[in-house]
Amino acid sequence: MRTFAIYGAMSFWAGPPPRHAERVVFHGRIDEGGGSLEDRYGLSTLRDVRLGEQVISFTKCYEGREEILYTLYLQEDGTWLGDYEGENVEGGRVRAVLVPVSPEFFLAEPLGKDTATLVVETLFPEAQLAPPRFSDDDD
Repeated sequence: MRTFAIYGAMSFWAGPPPRHAERVVFHGRIDEGGGSLEDRYGLSTLRDVRLGEQVISFTKCYEGREEILYTLYLQEDGTWLGDYEGENVEGGRVRAVLVPVSPEFFLAEPLGKDTATLVVETLFPEAQLAPPRFSDDDD
């Protein structure tokens, strides 16, 4: 299963007139089985994820709030640009980048390896980490 770290920002008009543009940054994990995003409004889960070559879509679900549908299209520069909407949520624009990662990248405490080793080996499999060397000098 393909797994990605997702980073992005959504923008929308907010507040009573005169309204103002607002931007919210988010980050999270997404794969064909679902995922999660976190932003200033809290943690949300992703369902109905479709990861196509040119289009991705998913439903974002905050606990106790309305579901929001996201649809993004691959741009020439490798970013994803699209819109989001909900039944009672005013729609807006969203821009994101997806970075392919191993599912283990998101483990809080990887089993059997320290976090730095896991990340380096996952992102750079050709990397060889030397064991730490300690000096016998007490200076």
